[in-house]
Amino acid sequence: MYSQKALGWQVDYKKLAKFLKNNFNIVFLGFYYGKAKENLGQERFFAMLKDRGFTLRTKPIKYIKTPKGVVLKGNLDVELAFDILTLVEQYDTCFLFSGDSDFEIVVKYLRKKSKIVLVFSTKGHISIELIRASNKYVDIKKLKAFIERKIPR
Repeated sequence: MYSQKALGWQVDYKKLAKFLKNNFNIVFLGFYYGKAKENLGQERFFAMLKDRGFTLRTKPIKYIKTPKGVVLKGNLDVELAFDILTLVEQYDTCFLFSGDSDFEIVVKYLRKKSKIVLVFSTKGHISIELIRASNKYVDIKKLKAFIERKIPR
């Protein structure tokens, strides 16, 4: 999550999965991420996510040369939208952890299908279009007590 830098604390995905599963009837728990080449730490992270019930959607990061240097791209917006729409008949509420305005059209579609859409992000990382399209925007800061990763000192 890009918004974790703005939060000043990290999300503990084990706690997040537990929080969601304990409080809601979760049909699908997806995690979408660009995969770096031969990154053992990332592989351990992905294994932990799978153990906690996340379905992983990954694809290799592309390294794109530009006049200003190399840009890394690992966008999985289409995969996320595909899963949301493919599973639409299996849920009543969609929890979308993103602030990307690209999802506005998906959220509007879900609302037309009488689905409730809760969007989770942080101030400064959430588009006004997504806020307006959703039923409710929740600042992730409100979940800190439940999902913060405690870093040993």
